[in-house]
Amino acid sequence: MEQQLDDVAANKAEWKELVLKFWRDFQKFIDEVMSKPNREVIDVINDELSPVIFNKKEDGMNTKCTSWTNCTHDGSGDLGIKVGKIGGFIGCSKYPDCKYTISIGNFIKEVNPNNNDDDIVTFPRILGIDADTNKEISIQLGPYGYYLQLGKETDDEKPKRVTLPKTYDPMNLGMNIASQLIKLPITLGNYPETEEPVIANIGAYGPYVKYQDIFASLGRKFDVLEIGLEQAVELINIKKNKPTNKVREIGVLKRRRQKANLYKGKSGKYYFKIGIMNYKIPAEYDGENLTIEDVEKILKTNR
Repeated sequence: MEQQLDDVAANKAEWKELVLKFWRDFQKFIDEVMSKPNREVIDVINDELSPVIFNKKEDGMNTKCTSWTNCTHDGSGDLGIKVGKIGGFIGCSKYPDCKYTISIGNFIKEVNPNNNDDDIVTFPRILGIDADTNKEISIQLGPYGYYLQLGKETDDEKPKRVTLPKTYDPMNLGMNIASQLIKLPITLGNYPETEEPVIANIGAYGPYVKYQDIFASLGRKFDVLEIGLEQAVELINIKKNKPTNKVREIGVLKRRRQKANLYKGKSGKYYFKIGIMNYKIPAEYDGENLTIEDVEKILKTNR
């Protein structure tokens, strides 16, 4: 390749032909990798990078999770590269029993003998104790990103969790902000015309305000902790007056107690919404006559 580039620089070869040949060969490798299951690709990455990241031993064993105090199981698990919606990170093979996670960059710093421990941030990380409940607030890293957790998970109780908005840096998040976020959802006040509550919260797609069945995303323009009632009402009114392609209300989910509504897209295909989340309707269902029982089945399949 180096000689070929030299030939191009010396006007002895055509650069477009060189790039085209490179891309054709490269595309073959891409197609081959894309045809394989994600798990198989990640296993190969782990095998290739283990000597660099995990200091893999000759016996084939990776770094044991017991090397870190964050490990919550018996220490028999191996650390490896995991992939979630936020990208790559280091996690334990004993997940979900062990929820230890750390960014790849921080992990490399940790195994480097010359590192500065003050620069390393691991998860879960305890931020402090909530004054109202006397429970610890921790920041966790899961498959779908960072979130805050109030208290510890037990067999009898599932702790409250709040998604961390992308506008906040998980590495530098303090107790002051965390204690406010963990209290979400919060009522901003009442909608002027009906005196019904306007609520601010964080969902799967980020912060939003809600009034009745109307959800308005805050985007990056407004902070969920700083938005006022007047601004929230303005966003809701914009959403309220926006033309909709809603067909009908399907029904109310039994466990979630949320309404599911049927919509028809520009392509003519039906889909349904729960809150601000859109869901595709599989081909085996009759979209036009979709029932609440059908919705329950689709949601169960998508878990």
